[in-house]
Amino acid sequence: MRLPSLLAVPACLSLVAQSPMLVRGFVYDAKGAPVAGVEVQLLRSASDDAPVIQARTGADGYFLMETREKGIFRAVILSPSHKGLETPVLLNGTKPVDLTARLNLFAFDEASAYRVIGRLAGKPLPKDAALAKQADGTWAYELPAKDGETWVGALRGPHGAILPSRLDETRVAGGGLLGVVKAEGGKLRIVADPKAYARDNEEGSVVVTEEAPEVRVLFRAMEEAQRLTSPLLLAMREAARTPGSTRPDAAPTLKALRDATKKATPITRPVFMLSEAAISELGGQPMPKDLAHDIIVTVGSASPIWSLFPSLPAKLAKAVDAEEGRTFLAELIAKAGDAAVRRDVRMDALESALERGDLKEARTLHADLVKEWGQNPRYAKALQSLDPEARKVAAPAKQ
Repeated sequence: MRLPSLLAVPACLSLVAQSPMLVRGFVYDAKGAPVAGVEVQLLRSASDDAPVIQARTGADGYFLMETREKGIFRAVILSPSHKGLETPVLLNGTKPVDLTARLNLFAFDEASAYRVIGRLAGKPLPKDAALAKQADGTWAYELPAKDGETWVGALRGPHGAILPSRLDETRVAGGGLLGVVKAEGGKLRIVADPKAYARDNEEGSVVVTEEAPEVRVLFRAMEEAQRLTSPLLLAMREAARTPGSTRPDAAPTLKALRDATKKATPITRPVFMLSEAAISELGGQPMPKDLAHDIIVTVGSASPIWSLFPSLPAKLAKAVDAEEGRTFLAELIAKAGDAAVRRDVRMDALESALERGDLKEARTLHADLVKEWGQNPRYAKALQSLDPEARKVAAPAKQ
């Protein structure tokens, strides 16, 4: 059964502007002080793990990124001393995206080896400066020292340097915070209290002030789709590792996704439909023509949701009538703001053009890809192998 064209993704999710977009904001600690040196990355929500762009916070905790990429992304905030955070963001060219993040220190992990780093009276501490557990449940490091000598430093654990607990704090050049302890009674004693860490380590927060609320709705739907599909995907992975094993039955998962589609709203329905299409392919089942058509009609070519499924458009196009498929891909290439979506669609279209011997279309697609991705080492070799000129079959020699 074919669905009518009445399930449209909201207009606020369309991608229209071509000007650079700003992602900016501040990162603070739990006490409201700016955190310097925090890395903020913008990553695609699909399989690409390399950041589209990244920046570091300055002494005032401020960061600024500028990009022409459009779509749904993950803003990931990483710090060696604090718990990282991430949040979905939509870049559609209409307004800057403003983020305000509050980070909390890592919890003190007693099972990990924490070392004391820094300087005492200007001299580095011994390399074997390790914390030892005390009878009162705290962890401490002691070193002979003259009264009044000052240690400035931090604790270094498996995740990097963290601010010691129950210590005075000082702001140093660049805005960083370090622990400060003065020697008393002929010794330097540095104490870390896991209970204090626990009190200070509730979940951090990140606020996106210019984010379309539909984006969070979509991500919640993605989490639900992941919950429904994860057991099957794990079983498939295990079967692939075991020679002679039987492919897991995808039918129960597909049914669960169809049931979720029926209950979903117009905004979230495409997520479950696209997940069903992806599972059909992984399960070795042919892409249902009606499902492919319904997805194309429901999602459309301009939706940023393709950022979440960049490899599916070409497969959908092959499952429907040839004319519908070609029209859909052409519109997607023209309207998609996400460069990864355009790249994957063009790559698939290029392979199809070469398979059917359409060198004119293949040359055009190849030229566009080389112009946009030819300098990227991840794709340069693949583009070289798909060069239409290299695929030409020489005419037979005259006898």
